[in-house]
Amino acid sequence: MEPNSHKKGLRKTVNKLPEYLDSVYKLKLFISNLDRLYEESNLIIDGLGRDARMFYLSQIPLQKTSEMEIALPEDAKRKIDDIIIQSIQKRGKIETKKEDEGN
Repeated sequence: MEPNSHKKGLRKTVNKLPEYLDSVYKLKLFISNLDRLYEESNLIIDGLGRDARMFYLSQIPLQKTSEMEIALPEDAKRKIDDIIIQSIQKRGKIETKKEDEGN
């Protein structure tokens, strides 16, 4: 991760803090109206969660994926094919039984 991107993300987060502190401070205005207090609290919590996730995701370094080809012996390929075919056949039987029971 580049140091500049970390500083940028941190700066963004620090700039958001006063906004959230103001929102929490304003909650005292809604003490007499619990429904409004509940709504405003949810908005603050949702925003904090969203911003925290965005900050976290912005700090994760992107990893490059690579593909690697593996050579398998022919009998291993046949065994894998057989297992897949059996699995598909079992699913087909189970789905057919469920359809028959429904009718």
